[in-house]
Amino acid sequence: MPLHPLTYTVFGGLALAALGGWALGIRRLAADRARLAQAAVLALMIAGALAGLLRWMGQLSFTGGRLLYPAHAAWAIGLAGGLALLGWRFPRLDPALRAAATTTVVSAALLFTALALIEAYWPPAPSERAALPALTGGPIDFYAHPNDEGPTLRLLGMAQREPRFMGDWHAITLCWEILAETERPAAFSVKLAAHGAIDADRTSVFGMGRFNSILWRTGDIFCDRVNVPRADPDRPEAAPLAAGQVYDIIVVVLDAETLAVDWPAAAPDGTRLETPIIGQVVSPVAAIVFPDDLMQTQIIFPNFAELVGYRLGGISPGDGAAPAGTALTLDLGWRSTAATPDGWSQFIHLIGEETALVLADGDPLGGSYPTWAWSPGEQLIDRWTLPLPTDLPPGQYALRIGWYRRDTGERMPVMQSDALSPDGAADLHELLITTP
Repeated sequence: MPLHPLTYTVFGGLALAALGGWALGIRRLAADRARLAQAAVLALMIAGALAGLLRWMGQLSFTGGRLLYPAHAAWAIGLAGGLALLGWRFPRLDPALRAAATTTVVSAALLFTALALIEAYWPPAPSERAALPALTGGPIDFYAHPNDEGPTLRLLGMAQREPRFMGDWHAITLCWEILAETERPAAFSVKLAAHGAIDADRTSVFGMGRFNSILWRTGDIFCDRVNVPRADPDRPEAAPLAAGQVYDIIVVVLDAETLAVDWPAAAPDGTRLETPIIGQVVSPVAAIVFPDDLMQTQIIFPNFAELVGYRLGGISPGDGAAPAGTALTLDLGWRSTAATPDGWSQFIHLIGEETALVLADGDPLGGSYPTWAWSPGEQLIDRWTLPLPTDLPPGQYALRIGWYRRDTGERMPVMQSDALSPDGAADLHELLITTP
């Protein structure tokens, strides 16, 4: 249960004061071997507890201060002893130290115990349908048993502040409606998937562990706020979410005892859903600095992005020519200037006197990072492979680029050298094609 930063500041201050007392009183302890031996035992107990805590927290994500329970006596004696030594060194501070330490600890014991019990065991408060946040991705029904005539649980939908990972965790709110009571133990899992693979997930009993299915009552509505990790804290060897990738958000209901995903999902009309996808989340591109060898451009797509520069590979370093039948590589350095809600496809054309070819067409970054996922200020390099036909006639050609919508064919406006292109395409590079 995260506490207010002031709480950690107060207890941290007491701990630092106790350490100061031990540092200042070590000479006094050294004169008494029995006390020195006691201090050494306390130090070993505390050091051992800290070492165990750090080791276990590195192996399991759900461990915490509870692992220090066996060493609480050592911590308490060490804290009290350090403050006592500080009071002996500064007698005028002794009453204030005693009052501050006892008041803080006793108040925390009375308050935090109640808060911890509520946080750990109190079921979530029922919600009114009219008070729910704006939801997307639902409804989806889940059946406690495959042969049930009616569903047991309905996912009304999800809400997220924005479809983008902004740190190590992504918060998603799931809102549920209980359609029928059940004795079957239930849990749910939120999974992030791309290209058919599950790359991140979070599994919990409903109510984030506080609302077992035996407590369900027909008609109740409640919401869970779920934090999905970017990297699995229980598997340090697993790769974190890839940068510049859009992930599908999948929600399944499973048996809380066996963890078998055997609660069938269906649309409200009864159509079974093999993969209940309720939305998408964006893993932003990594922060990059453009390489110095990019050729700068004056190509701007207003209200979307600026083409900072490009690099064309596969051409002769001398005359910049490329033989027909080879494959060029084109790196485009983009700086996003504004968000767009639409998914634009990029085209790269090769235009000659009597030839017009489509060398590339598709979504950026191999289709993994559509334009609606870009956010203002992002910088990315998009690499394209451009195969040249073997029968391409020799001559001068122009590489032209642009963006268009697949559903309508509409091209995005583009400015080149402060002038609006009449056909929605910009001239990128003049290329000499030679015989193979």
